[in-house]
Parts: sequence; C-alpha cells; structure tokens
Amino acid sequence: MTNNLFKYATSELSQDAFICWFLAWADPKYACVEAELHVAAQNMIQNLCEEPELIIETVEVKRQVEKVDVLILVNTDKVILIEDKTDTSEHSGQLRRYKEAISERYTGRNLHPIYLKTGEQSNLSAVHAENYRVFSRTDFLAGLTVASESKNQIFIDYLSYLNEIDADFNSYETLPVTEWTGRAWQGFFQACQSGFPYKDLGWHYVSNPSGGFWGMWFNWKKFTFNDNGNEFNGLLYFQFEENKLCIKIQVSEKGSRRDAMYFWRDRICGDGKLKALGFLKPTRLRQGVCMTVAVNDHFLDCQSGFSEIAIQSLINKLKSIDDCLSENMVSRKCDNNS
Repeated sequence: MTNNLFKYATSELSQDAFICWFLAWADPKYACVEAELHVAAQNMIQNLCEEPELIIETVEVKRQVEKVDVLILVNTDKVILIEDKTDTSEHSGQLRRYKEAISERYTGRNLHPIYLKTGEQSNLSAVHAENYRVFSRTDFLAGLTVASESKNQIFIDYLSYLNEIDADFNSYETLPVTEWTGRAWQGFFQACQSGFPYKDLGWHYVSNPSGGFWGMWFNWKKFTFNDNGNEFNGLLYFQFEENKLCIKIQVSEKGSRRDAMYFWRDRICGDGKLKALGFLKPTRLRQGVCMTVAVNDHFLDCQSGFSEIAIQSLINKLKSIDDCLSENMVSRKCDNNS
C-alpha cells in the first residue's frame, strides 16, 4: 500500500500540472535523464500532432496562456492547445475563444487543438463543432502505459490513480447494479450510448430534493392529443433513473397535461404485454412538462454486471417495449373524448 499524492490532488489544476510535467519530458535534453518518460512523452506529442514520424527538436511547456490550460510549443512550427477536463465540460464558447486567441498569438504555427477528457461526457457535439480532437481517458492511458516500467514516483502515482478511475468507470461490467458508483453509472450510460440504436440519447446527473440520480433519456416519439376538440402535440420517451426505467411524456400545453397523463398511464398500464414486462402505475402522479406514466422499478436488476452480451440483451428487451408502444399506442391518436 502506498500513500498516493493524487488521492488528494484531484482537481483539474492538479491534472494540468501533471500533463505539463509529463509532456516536458519529451524535450531531447531529458533523453538520458529518464529514458522511459522521455520516449513516452515524445510518443504522446507525436500522437497529439498526428505525426508518428515527427522529429522533436524542442519542447516548451506553458500554462494559462490566454487562459488555456496547457500549451505545448513543439519545434518552431507547431503549437498544441490542450483543454483539460475531468468531470466538467466545455462552456460559454471557451473552445472557440481559446483557439482564436492562440492562432492570433502564434501566427505561422500549425495549431493542434485537443480536448483531453479523463471523465465521461454525454454530448461532445460542441467540441467537434469547434474542430477539437477528443483525447479520451483511454487514449491518455495508452500513451502513459508506454512508460509503465518507469520508477518515477510521481508518474507511478498518477498512472495508478488514473487506472483506478478507469476501473471505477468500467466496474458496471462486473459489479451488480446495487454496488455501482456514480462513475459506474456514467460508464454504463456511455456504453449504452455507443451501442444503442437510438440517436436521441442523452444522460447526466439529475439533482432533486430527494437526493438525485444518474439519468438517461432516449427514444422520443411524437404523439397528438385531442382534448375537447383541440389537438396538442406531445412526446413519449424512455428514461432510466439508475435502476428504474420510466415511460414518460412531455406536454408543453399546461391545460392538457392532466388528461394526457391519465390517458397514457391507463393505456400503458392496461396493456397486457407491458404489464408482463413489469410496468406498473407510478405510486404518485405529478403534473408538469415531463410526467412519468409507467414505471418498472427494477428494470436493470443484474447480479453479474453488464457485459457486451448483457447490453445487447438489454437492447433487445427495450426494442420489445418500443415495438409494443409503437404498435398499440404511439401510432394511434389520443382522444380524450372517447
């Protein structure tokens, strides 16, 4: 057992410092000081520049230039901009501002904007829109592992720390659902996002007075609700609240919410196929823009975790529910007058 520095240095600023420290080893002046770190750092810079044959002659590491987390000047013609994120995400147009500021400051250098993410993130569209390359925890670990034989204690501590985080994110594969941490839920939802056929899937932590939960929502379907001769549109969708799968509706028109809620609750919970799949009426009905109309409280019960095979089985089960909704309810118009 060791007393790991990074058990306490968990902030993004601490990770910024490690990235700077590690990539500085790529400078040729360190070739004979710690060869393992030098080779690994050079390999990573080649990877970040997407030039595997790049000959690195000089490396200059900077922090907080134009508020950028990490800046690496390589030779005389390249600049690597690293926006480092652990459990947070991009915000307020910062990626565009950083890229524009560094391009103006280092005119003539080839810019390589990197979004280094050691946590998980549901939506990376804003990152891709700004033409940043996503460098994931898996990518980072692969580069660090090149120096796995290093005896440097700082490096050993960080590699151990990041491997523990990675194991926590992937623990959904082997642990029962009742033992999952927040990272395990994120890892599971990320695996679902990669494997599910639904393109409208999103997930994040939902805070509420009862303690909050990790949630994932997907498979949005439009329906038309006829309320006393007036038609209003709504959406029906699935939502995981950790172990629980809810069937929910979204109704913008305030005056139609109550009738739509009871209509869908009675139709779904009265359907024999959905009953057989474990869906029951919610204990309490709450009116709002988004409302739960049916729930299976133990949908993800699994004693041995979720392997790729188990996730595929889950997809098939969700498809059965989706088919039932589509065939028996979604394709029909809701009529409160009938």
